[in-house]
Amino acid sequence: MFWKLQGTKPIPTTLSEWADDWNAPDRRLWVDTIGTSEVRTGFFGSDPFVLSGEYREPQLLFATTINNRERAAYPTYTTAEAGHRQIVKELKEGIEHS
Repeated sequence: MFWKLQGTKPIPTTLSEWADDWNAPDRRLWVDTIGTSEVRTGFFGSDPFVLSGEYREPQLLFATTINNRERAAYPTYTTAEAGHRQIVKELKEGIEHS
């Protein structure tokens, strides 16, 4: 199943619409640089496990990466925002304590 983001809510879409929106700027939700680490959280609009044939609920449509390596995945905009903030906080605290 594929999704697009309407405001803060994922809504079902077709594979064609999902692919057309892949490079849309609103898919990149938050970007922070902490020291040498870049934290990005975005809307991916598909759950990689579902794409591999393993269906689960809730689908993880949002993900946070640090320096392009996945760190966490989330089912909702709200949990993605909170997760992004938490990772940024942990990185800042790590820098302050080193």
